[in-house]
Amino acid sequence: MKAALLTGVQSVELREVPQPELPEGGLIVKVETCAICGTDVKMYKYGYSAVELPFIPGHEFAGVVAESNAADIGYPEGERVTVNPNIPCGTCFYCQRGLQTACDDLRIIEMTTGDSLLQTIRYSDLGHSSKVGVHFIMAL
Repeated sequence: MKAALLTGVQSVELREVPQPELPEGGLIVKVETCAICGTDVKMYKYGYSAVELPFIPGHEFAGVVAESNAADIGYPEGERVTVNPNIPCGTCFYCQRGLQTACDDLRIIEMTTGDSLLQTIRYSDLGHSSKVGVHFIMAL
């Protein structure tokens, strides 16, 4: 499958990358559209020391569930979905009080998992647990 990789300051390459494998208790989303946010633009123009290159940017995306082996999460194949790109740990002081955006170990799909300007993305291991990961998928 193809992915757009940031390879350096003002350098992007379209490359073949491995197709993601269906994770246990998760699903595969075929990305149909991906937005470029201000952080993506800044990384392109100036670089960003918090990511290792090459890097697949784009954490704001929507698509269709292509495969699923998690019947209990409620997203059947063919369902149109988007995701919340912020992935809290679910266990820290703030998460336990419903304040996930203040999470002590907040992860952002593009910044810490390096996935989304991909044609397909796996979803379950993006969070600290598969329950947290799939919780942040929303039907459209």
